[in-house]
Amino acid sequence: MRVGHFEALRPLCPVCRQRPDADGAAEPLELVETLAERSGHVLEGLLRCPSAECASEFPIVDGIPVIVPNLRELVAGQIDQIQCRDDLSETLESVLGDCCGPSSAYETVRQQLSSYGWTHWGDLEPAADGTEAGAGDLPRLVGRSLELAGAAPGAPTLDLGCAAGRATFELAARGSGLALGVDLNIALLRVAGRALREGVVRYPLRHVGLVYERRELAVQPPAAERVDFWACDSRTLPFA
Repeated sequence: MRVGHFEALRPLCPVCRQRPDADGAAEPLELVETLAERSGHVLEGLLRCPSAECASEFPIVDGIPVIVPNLRELVAGQIDQIQCRDDLSETLESVLGDCCGPSSAYETVRQQLSSYGWTHWGDLEPAADGTEAGAGDLPRLVGRSLELAGAAPGAPTLDLGCAAGRATFELAARGSGLALGVDLNIALLRVAGRALREGVVRYPLRHVGLVYERRELAVQPPAAERVDFWACDSRTLPFA
């Protein structure tokens, strides 16, 4: 979580602001604990609602603030993604995939990472002859969408359902304000966050069945200094 985005966007508590008796003048969440930080990014920490009656807490995991009203449900449903290791070799990941089988949660996540990783970032992979692979068309689609919608705003821009993050960077590059990508998929947000903080995109590319090949690319996404990624529910966004 970029400290600058947090201070500028002033997220509200998505729990108590949804109550019928809310007065609409809620104070923004507070960053009450920073457990790990690097270059202006809080990698691990804790946000808290300032209301004494609510005092709901929201974790920051791998640089992703999880600001949702149903925190326990989301964490319980994605605990495998949150705790998933990414330091295993491609060979060992393949063995684990074979053990879990085609209908497992592990395989579902790998398929999602493969699909969105390739769609969002595959155009940057070099082809066999050294030219660009031309796999993804996402930047062109974002550009064309904004041409149809009109000039990009100078105010902050929200990318709802940002997945692996490429469109959020493209939106930031075509505007002049902050850009925030939000999604509920922790595994995909981790891909986007690594591209933002480390300039690296890593995902498994599915060939057939349970056979995958690891992709790891050095990237320089545009306007990265104005981009951040949060875990939020588009139906209960934590903003005034």
